[in-house]
Amino acid sequence: MGIEFKGQVCVMIHCGSRGLGHQVATDALVAMEKAMKRDNIKVNDRQLACAKIYSQEGQDYLKGMAAAANYAWVNRSSMTFLCRHLTGQPVLIGGTMGTCNYVLTGTQQGMDETYGTTCHGAGRALSRAKSRRNLEYTEVLSALEEKGISIRVASPKLVMEEAPESYKNVTDVVDTCHMAGISRKAIKLHPVAVIKG
Repeated sequence: MGIEFKGQVCVMIHCGSRGLGHQVATDALVAMEKAMKRDNIKVNDRQLACAKIYSQEGQDYLKGMAAAANYAWVNRSSMTFLCRHLTGQPVLIGGTMGTCNYVLTGTQQGMDETYGTTCHGAGRALSRAKSRRNLEYTEVLSALEEKGISIRVASPKLVMEEAPESYKNVTDVVDTCHMAGISRKAIKLHPVAVIKG
């Protein structure tokens, strides 16, 4: 997989689209709420919003969703293409910016029992909102600095949401998958720098 010696620097890129999806939804909800008033549309739940499909708002929403779907498809297609030039079915498991990450390999048992799926990360222990309420970003930054981890972040909110305390113990999660036989531990990576934003 190109990881050949202890101390080698590796780059792990997590490519999510949570921000894009949120933006498409927010833009549509604001526009649709106005369209509902204009077109006298009533719904049975205040958290629902809609517009006539051939209205400007309806068409803008469909175009926004199509753009997001295209982004996701091209993104995943590109990553899949690149993964096909690696060997051993590498599975990148993101831990936290303060603990560790893993590279796993797939197994035949995993193919037979779980259609080749395994964990994809540590999993949250605290919701994003609870992390923002309970953690102080300067304390999180200090704790990371004490471990020798540099971080560059666009927003203090991201530091709290992604703090190590916000996630389950990734080693426990990976060990469970390893013991179940659906994937095998190959490499453990320790963070030295994190870029969020």
